[in-house]
Amino acid sequence: IKKDAWYYDYISSAQSVGITNGKGDGTFGLGEIVTREQMAVFAYRAMNVVGAKKAIVSDVFLFADDNLISGYAIESVYKMQQYGILTGRGNNEFDPKELATRAEAAKVIYLLSEEHK
Repeated sequence: IKKDAWYYDYISSAQSVGITNGKGDGTFGLGEIVTREQMAVFAYRAMNVVGAKKAIVSDVFLFADDNLISGYAIESVYKMQQYGILTGRGNNEFDPKELATRAEAAKVIYLLSEEHK
């Protein structure tokens, strides 16, 4: 990422506090889409960075497609499930590799910000 890009400070700051580590090849993936499992990771890490505390509203139940969730995302997906922030999409599937919708992103942002009203 070029240092003169308008988003450089945001991405650099997110990386420095551990919200994102970028991709395995050392790049950020600028311009790439965000999957549901990636959104879970960003949101969970952001919660931890700001010290947000959420109440657990459900027990963990395995998604039918649990085997498709990347190892780095497992904890985040299931913590966000317990907090009631992310749920499955039907048939008890999480669809970890599918795109996050704008509605899903809005829900996550709203529920994370609800703590700071």
